[in-house]
Amino acid sequence: MRSRLATAAIAGGLVACVPPGMAERSSRVPDLAPPTIRAARLSCDAEGAAWTVDVATSSWAGSAVLLWTTDGSWVERHTRFRSVGAEPEGGGDQLTLGVAVVLDFRQASDGQTALSCLDEPSAWIWVTDLEGTPTDCVARGPAPALLEGQPETPPCPLVSPEGEAG
Repeated sequence: MRSRLATAAIAGGLVACVPPGMAERSSRVPDLAPPTIRAARLSCDAEGAAWTVDVATSSWAGSAVLLWTTDGSWVERHTRFRSVGAEPEGGGDQLTLGVAVVLDFRQASDGQTALSCLDEPSAWIWVTDLEGTPTDCVARGPAPALLEGQPETPPCPLVSPEGEAG
């Protein structure tokens, strides 16, 4: 039986078992509104020496970006968010980013930070649509205005929405 299937696959191209209608549903992208940020949270695990950034959006997001600083001079950009909870019909998304704390600031890079859990960073977090266009941004921390004028950043309101601790 295996040899017949292998022969059929070789002779006829790729063969796959897909329930009726499944191929149409899985390749269909719903009509999505641009994602907006419902909630954004920064937290740090001192024992694990890592920050976590969680973002909930109103529809599927292409990605997210974190820009943060404590003084306006040293600014880091982190882009390695991953989707961990996209709703099947596009009605929301959960994005998360883990950022490891490094002891030497020269090791800071995308996914690694010189900011310790004792720091209180000011941050901009923005999300993009599936084409990569920024669609929404939130500010967090004590002085988000420190990030104004940074290259390649979308406009961002400098007031954090009530009830969303940074």
